[in-house]
Amino acid sequence: MKRISISRILATVSAALIALSVSSCIDPTYYPSGVEPLKANNNGAKFKQDLERAIAVSDRIVVLQHSHSTDFTGIVTNVNKAPYYSYGSRVLSSGAKADFQSRVNRLSAYNSRPSNRPFEPHHTIKFYSAGRLKSTMRVSFGVNEVRWNGSKFTASQDIMRAVGPVISNSGFSTKRDWNGLAKIEYSNGRRTSGGSIGAVGGTTNKPSKPTVRPPAPTPRPTAPPAPVKPSVPTAKAVPGKAGTVFNPFTNNHVDVNGIPSGTKVRDPNDSNQAHIFRVP
Repeated sequence: MKRISISRILATVSAALIALSVSSCIDPTYYPSGVEPLKANNNGAKFKQDLERAIAVSDRIVVLQHSHSTDFTGIVTNVNKAPYYSYGSRVLSSGAKADFQSRVNRLSAYNSRPSNRPFEPHHTIKFYSAGRLKSTMRVSFGVNEVRWNGSKFTASQDIMRAVGPVISNSGFSTKRDWNGLAKIEYSNGRRTSGGSIGAVGGTTNKPSKPTVRPPAPTPRPTAPPAPVKPSVPTAKAVPGKAGTVFNPFTNNHVDVNGIPSGTKVRDPNDSNQAHIFRVP
């Protein structure tokens, strides 16, 4: 039988203790339960590659803060029919986009460990290319998870280290009394989304999100209607800015993304409430 020296045994035990202490050093901000991240795998790495590619090809990235249906618990009878409130949105500047890309580049390839708590997103990141929405990432700081339709793979467990600063640097809070905020807005009579769009890093002539007035239902005529001259002007598109039009009365830029053509809208930044125009 070989004789094992005491010094060799002590060295082995010491190395094991050091390895254990290193593996237990988990950032409590992103791993609040103290659970060690899963080992790196192709799933997390491929999600990271998809996100890097999406940021690189996007010519417009918009960060939004908004309500979630559960915010209206105790406010409305059926939360499934609760209104949607937009609390603001920001377009990432080129510098903010580069910072986002840099943070994603530094992500690990650790696979995520899905939470068993409800996913209640209050932030959304939208990726546009050539004026078209390509993908949408919903973000929940309550469970530190994202759900993104731009990749079929699961996010790395430290994804919030990239997404969190992008949202906070856009001027949005990651933790708020969402129910209290919804209660205030609802009690003030707010029933539509609203919200405004600005640019992170500053810009001139910031476009605003108009208050939407849906077209009134057309009654069924008993006789052929006589031609009527249009009394509401139709806005003109801003060249090179998809989804943005000129206010016909003030020439300000107005964001009309997602609003159907022909809808009557009003620029909330225009103090004259009679200045109503149509989406082209």
